[in-house]
Amino acid sequence: MDSFGEYLKKERELRGITLDEISKYSNISKTYLKYLESDDFENLPADVFVRGFIRCYAQNTGMDGNEAILAYNSFIENKRDSQVFSDISTEKSTKFDIKISYFWAIAIFIVLSSFLLVLINFSKDREEKQPFVSDEKFSQGVDEIDVEESKNNIGITLGSNTTEEESVIESEDMEIQPQREGILEKIPSPSPLTEIEGTSEIIEGTLETSERTLETSEVTDILTLTMEATEDAWIGLEIDGAEKKEALLRKGETSRWKAKEKFVVILGNVAGTHLKLNEKDIVMPETSSNVIKDFSITLDNINLPQ
Repeated sequence: MDSFGEYLKKERELRGITLDEISKYSNISKTYLKYLESDDFENLPADVFVRGFIRCYAQNTGMDGNEAILAYNSFIENKRDSQVFSDISTEKSTKFDIKISYFWAIAIFIVLSSFLLVLINFSKDREEKQPFVSDEKFSQGVDEIDVEESKNNIGITLGSNTTEEESVIESEDMEIQPQREGILEKIPSPSPLTEIEGTSEIIEGTLETSERTLETSEVTDILTLTMEATEDAWIGLEIDGAEKKEALLRKGETSRWKAKEKFVVILGNVAGTHLKLNEKDIVMPETSSNVIKDFSITLDNINLPQ
């Protein structure tokens, strides 16, 4: 039965009885009778009164009261079953929605985690592929370029000096030539062998001077500071008044730095270090604190043999 109220209304209308008549003879409010025919049980009194209203309604319309009560009971049970089924469906739907939400949350978490792992691995691969050039190697490369340029400049100077010597010799020969023609009897002409020997001596002397200049340039233009740690020690460097570096050497480690003019050193644990400049020992000043600050190192610091 879809509607108990429609069932009552249909039986009443078949008999041609109005709600006013039922209300008059049963002393039931017409409003309650309307609620009864519209299945609005929430606005009606307790169930025991509703059953009394149904019996009076059946009695005043000529219906069987017991049959009307049975129809009411059947309607209420169906309504309760529908409500329970609806509640169960709603609960299942809610649980399903919660499971779906958990599933999506886990799926999103897995996707984000995978993306982060891929990104981290990609970053590590890029860092491993990038070549690393240390400051020391870069400095050595620059110093080597400077040495090559110095050698080239010396070679150009050597060539120009030789050319100038030859020009001087030629000009002297040109000045002496007229005099030779006029006073051949007084001054004997020099032999070709003597002229060649003199010229070769000048060229050899120029070459020796240039080689000594090159050797001096290689020594004075590049300073190599070597630090050997016999104990753990710290060093701070200022190279040529511009570049600054720091290093912590463990026992047994060795490190080198290059400069053109000088180093300014701050050294911790002087007793645990051994400094050399261009492979020559450096005489370190005495200190009671075992720490040296602002110590300048140039070629003057090389401990030359006596």
